[in-house]
Amino acid sequence: MSVNVAKTFANVPKLAEDGSNYTIFSTHITLAIRAAKGSFVLTRVPNPAQQDEVKKDEQLLNAIVSLLPDKVFRKFLKKDKTFIMLETLKAHYDIKSTASVAITEAHLFMIKCKNDKHFNKTLDEIEQTKE
Repeated sequence: MSVNVAKTFANVPKLAEDGSNYTIFSTHITLAIRAAKGSFVLTRVPNPAQQDEVKKDEQLLNAIVSLLPDKVFRKFLKKDKTFIMLETLKAHYDIKSTASVAITEAHLFMIKCKNDKHFNKTLDEIEQTKE
């Protein structure tokens, strides 16, 4: 049974230009790839001797590229295999995600309640940082 890759990717959110939704984007992409019966692209490039793999890789890469803003696409223009594109995006955006987590953690450790009367405000600040 053939799977329509375009339909599988229809509900995947576009990657934000600043990459702020990369974690969610990446999870959606992984699930869509699995649903499209293309799990091999998560671990390797297609086997050139397997025409069905080559075709599936091209379809998946096209679907993923359509979800990238032009500015992001231009950075990764030469990535012509799905696995390579995914690994490059991961390397690029995971660094930003790690930095963002570190900044958030540092901010959390700096929050102090100096007056018991303002305890609820402090909790609100922690809640906002968590989000």
